[in-house]
Order: sequence, then structure tokens, then C-alpha cells
Amino acid sequence: MRCSLFALAILTTFGCSPQSDPGPGPTEDLAPPAAEYVALSSDDPSSWSADEVALIGAAAGTHTVVGLGEAIHASEAIIAAKRRILLDLVEHHGFRRIAWEAARGGAERLDAYLATCASPLSEAIFDLDHGAWLNVGTRDVLTELCAWNQAHPDDRVHVFGFDLWDPWAERATLVGQLRRVSPADADRIDAAIGRCPGLATYASWRAWYDDYQPFPVTSPADDAACDAGLRDAEQTLVVLEDRVATTLGASAAGVLPIARALLAAWPAFYKYQQDYDANRADLSLLRDAVMARALLASLALEAPGTKTVVWGAQSHLAHRLDESLSFDDGRPYVTMGSFLSDALDDAYYVVAVSAAEITSATSSGTFYADTPTALDAVLSGTGAPATVVDLHTPAGRWALLRPEAEYGVFQNGSLVDVSPARQFDAYVSVRRSKASRWFP
Repeated sequence: MRCSLFALAILTTFGCSPQSDPGPGPTEDLAPPAAEYVALSSDDPSSWSADEVALIGAAAGTHTVVGLGEAIHASEAIIAAKRRILLDLVEHHGFRRIAWEAARGGAERLDAYLATCASPLSEAIFDLDHGAWLNVGTRDVLTELCAWNQAHPDDRVHVFGFDLWDPWAERATLVGQLRRVSPADADRIDAAIGRCPGLATYASWRAWYDDYQPFPVTSPADDAACDAGLRDAEQTLVVLEDRVATTLGASAAGVLPIARALLAAWPAFYKYQQDYDANRADLSLLRDAVMARALLASLALEAPGTKTVVWGAQSHLAHRLDESLSFDDGRPYVTMGSFLSDALDDAYYVVAVSAAEITSATSSGTFYADTPTALDAVLSGTGAPATVVDLHTPAGRWALLRPEAEYGVFQNGSLVDVSPARQFDAYVSVRRSKASRWFP
């Protein structure tokens, strides 16, 4: 008999079937058997019992890196469900790092805030450099983390970022640390990188945000100088590798390639943003690849066995998207999670959180799982206010669990036909999730 960890957690209620159980039924039978899901008590995750949340934590908590994905940003019940799962992982399974879908600089400032929780919480949230997090749901997450850190000052939860939205901070890290090793090299590289898009015009991400001018065209001369400076930085780090390690120490030295990689991706990302619709595929592929590189490099700097939650959109965190899903030009989607899965194998576990009806503070209108094969509609059709599905349950009894099954799953507000079993390890669905209020 082979039972998943999730199935073992609910064994006394639903039992666990052997791998050789009866084969697939008719594909038109979309209703899940009772043993294929767990019904939760409410579509308000804040009211779930500790035992209900512990079902998810027990399955995810044995892994080293757990992705907590959301179908869309800034939706209240979805964030609340993630918050409950996160706190269970912290309190009962030893997770002490949160990799947040945010720029490194903003996440470093948030981590500093979480050390004392003395400065205004609104500033800490704004420092995440991403409008998706400016809401009451994020406030509630950080309030809970503050409470944990204040009660456990010697066992803190730390936050770090891996996104590429703050080239100003990456420039400061790269040049500032390099200047401690070789001031002349640092000055030369800084002068060239200073001509990269946006860096000559604004002193910081905050200054750019406050005077937001969406991605104006840059000059060929500046572009050439920027490219030369980034190549120079890469070559210099190779030449000075031993001196950098000796002078800065392993941890600080390990950050420099991360800063350089994120900074190096910025010019192309900037140019793709000038015509988002035409460059959507390039933007997505570039961003997920560089985020994966930064995240994996950051994880490598941690002590072996350090447990980390990755907080972000489930479209980034998914192990795989269906092979049939592609951009308009035919290129397949490649997620950040696919790189994490390749590198981490079974150590990486993804919990997706969605709803049958979603509104979001960052999008207009309401999104409905309104087709017969929409996964959230199927789960809502069970009559339960919220459900959890273990996608590791032995396949065969329900079409959802077969890799070739196509169920509509929300990805950033769009309903796309993908196989949930390829993407995620557990799926949490609530009946309704309304928009989270803006904060501050």
C-alpha cells in the first residue's frame, strides 16, 4: 500500500486505497468521490480549526521548500488561507525563512522591520516594491510574523526577496561590496551601470515609483554602456573571486552573483515592458528564469536543511504547466517552479490556493469558475464551503488525478485548461474570495 502523507493524515476519516485500486471511471463523471478531498468547515479561512489547517501542514511540512501559491493577488480568503498554512508551518514544522515574490532590497527592509516591528507597518509593506502586496491581507500576515518574532527573539522568521524590480538596490549591493575589494573596479563598473534604464534618472525604486513614467525609450549609447558595464561586472567577479571571498566572507560574497544576475536581466525586462502585449512571452520567460536563479542561489547560502516557504503567485510556483499550454507564438510556458523542481526534486512541494468566485484589489470585475470542468467549480459543487485535494492520492479513481485531465485552473485571473496534478501537490479551494482592502 502506498499512501501519501496527506492521506495518512486523514486515514482515520477516509481511509487510504492501494495504488492498484479500480481504474478510471467515465471521464464525464466529474464529481470527486469523498475520499479524494477533505471538506473544510468554512469559506472564511480565519475560522478554520487548527486541526483543519494541520492537515495541510502535515503534508507540506516534511519538505524543505514549500511554495504557497495564490490564483490571483490581493484576494481576501486566498491570502487568509495562505496565512493560516504559513503559521502552521512556522509553529509546528520549523520553517524560518520566507522567500517573498518581491525585490531583494524591499524584502531586506521588511526583514529589518520584522526584527523589532517598531517602525510603521505601512512602510514595511510599501517596501515590498509590488502593488500586489499593498492590502489588508498582507498586513495580517506581517502582524502574525511580528507576534511570532517578538515571542521568539532567538528563533526569528526571516524574509528575503528574489524578484528583479529594484535594480537600484542591486547596483548598490554590487558596487558597494565590490568597492571593499577593489575601489577602482567598483568605480568603473558603477559609472557604466549607472547608464542602465532608469538608473541615471532616479536614485531609488521609491523615487521612480513616486514619479512613475512607464518605461521611456533609452538611447543606444546608454544601452551600449549598460551592456558593457554588466559584462565588465561579470568578468571582474570571476577575476576577483578569491579576493572577494577572503575580504567579504562566504555569505556576502555569495550575494554578489545574485545581485549581478538580477541587475543583468533588468535592461531586457525594461525594454519588454515598453510594449507589454507584444512581449508578454519574453517577459514571462525572462522573469521566471531569473527569479529561479536568484531564489536557488539564495537557498544555497542557507544552512543545510533550512526550511523555506516561497510566497507568490501559483503561476510562478507551479512545478509544470501542461505541455499543450503555450504563448501565442507557440513557445511553452516555463515556470519558476519548473527550475525549482529540477534542482530540488522532492524537497519542493507546492500548495495552490484558489476559489470558485474571486474578486481582487488589483483587477476589475469578478472571476468565476463557470465552466463544467473548472476545478474550483467542481470542488464547490461538492457543497463544501472549502475543500483540500491531495494531488498525490493514487491516480485512477477520479479524472482530476490523471495527468492528461484538463481542468480549468485560475492563473492570474485567467481560466486555463491545465492538469493540476502536473502543477501542484495540494489544492485548496474556497467557495468565494472577495477583494482584500488596500493598505495603507
